[in-house]
Amino acid sequence: MIEAKIGRRIIVTGVPARIADKNDERAKVIQ
Repeated sequence: MIEAKIGRRIIVTGVPARIADKNDERAKVIQ
């Protein structure tokens, strides 16, 4: 969960929201 949150923050900070949404789906699958 921690890694997913950190990756999420980096993506949300540097990349469009669309990619953040995809990463969010990945995080849910990992959990």
